[in-house]
Amino acid sequence: MILSEDIIYDIRNSSVSGKLNLSGLIGAMAGRGVVCDDPNTKPVDEAKFVRDLNKWSNTRRDVIVDHHVVALFISQEYGVGIKFSLPTEEYAPNPLLTQFGRCLTSIANDLDMVIGREAESDACIGTLCRRTKSNPVLVGESGVGKTAIAYGVAQRIANGNCPPQLFGKQIYELDINSIVAGTTFRGQFEERMMRIADTASRMGHILLIDEIHKIVGAGNTGSGDASNILKPYLVGGSLSVIGTATEDEYRQYIEDDPALSRRMHRINIEEPSPEVSKSILSGLRSRYESHHNVTIPAEVIDYIVDSGGMHIHTINDPDRSLDLLDEACVNARRSTSSIIVPDMSEIDDLVGMGMISVASSRISSIPPTTYRHCTITKENVMAAISRRTGRPIVGSNQLSILNMKDNLRRSIVNQDKAIDTTCDAMITSSVFNNPRRPIASILFLGNPGSGKTYMAELIAQGMFTSNEGTSNILRLDMSGYDEKYLHYW
Repeated sequence: MILSEDIIYDIRNSSVSGKLNLSGLIGAMAGRGVVCDDPNTKPVDEAKFVRDLNKWSNTRRDVIVDHHVVALFISQEYGVGIKFSLPTEEYAPNPLLTQFGRCLTSIANDLDMVIGREAESDACIGTLCRRTKSNPVLVGESGVGKTAIAYGVAQRIANGNCPPQLFGKQIYELDINSIVAGTTFRGQFEERMMRIADTASRMGHILLIDEIHKIVGAGNTGSGDASNILKPYLVGGSLSVIGTATEDEYRQYIEDDPALSRRMHRINIEEPSPEVSKSILSGLRSRYESHHNVTIPAEVIDYIVDSGGMHIHTINDPDRSLDLLDEACVNARRSTSSIIVPDMSEIDDLVGMGMISVASSRISSIPPTTYRHCTITKENVMAAISRRTGRPIVGSNQLSILNMKDNLRRSIVNQDKAIDTTCDAMITSSVFNNPRRPIASILFLGNPGSGKTYMAELIAQGMFTSNEGTSNILRLDMSGYDEKYLHYW
């Protein structure tokens, strides 16, 4: 075990006559990212503290004991509540790295929180803690939340919710296009890329490269591209890189280079389930409500996830549901009735009477033009889906079908599969069909007495009953035309 110079200095300054004041030691480490929840601790013997720290660190196989390791030892052995933070003075963003990207840990509170991705975040953090090849690559289809998971890792590091190996580290999101821009002469890109890699490696920072396949061939002037420049840093563990890529991009660019893929650790990111997507939208609902000045009911969130997965298949969740939620809020705000225009008639009358000074004094008391608070409805979501698909959606019919599904389940027992199949087919048909055409042609098959006719009657009543309560139904009973004694000429 080797105590760092800062720890030796803090222990000596916090000891008086062989007694170590833990509160003073924690206070001395406060400038290095350690915050104590309960600083009122009793003094302990300095020699015993060092011996216990030596035994504890040997069991963990810590070679160098810094202030984070000591803080973790105090928390476990003495029961002192300790948390970790990032002091602004010591961990200020690096000017070179911020020139070609941004520091995610410094803006962690401004990023959207990550919900329902704990397993993926733990896998990414576990890869970053490896001694060598600590370079996770998040691989998944577009829209499943790969970049959001990387942002969530930055939030956990900024809040201290991470292993001790990551305490004090910062994550910088690099923009490959900005690094390549302006490199007109040979060698400029290589020099710029090596400065970035050397700075991040020397200071222990983590680089996030979204769409990491861009480093293959970036700045290639014959002497090597960005991937060849980063390979020596990636293999020894001196530099950690988080990358994101789709399945096709990873297979075409990363796996095609065995030396590069060997330095990466692949983490598969799957599309979240509808339940997880609903929890993500519920967690981010307050931000959309404050941005658009609207109210988003819980049933609308459920409808967005269910209807979006039914009608839109080119985008994955949660990106699909978040886009529909955002567009539905915009549709609600587009209503002209939501604009509140202040009454300026009194000001006009004063100006007409020549009382300019009185009118100017009262203008300041008139409220500005504002927007009335509104509530998002299912019709706003239907309009967003119709704009995405490019096909008309009959809102009244779809609402009737959705309400009819619940009524059928209450009236018909033990036929849930047939009810779901029928209603889903009718909803899909109402999207792709012309509103002036029939919604669907349905044929019910089953044994006598299984409820075929009764279900058809309930569907017809639910779909074609007018507002006055009269049914616009024409029933043809073909059994009347099958009597043996009837003869037709």
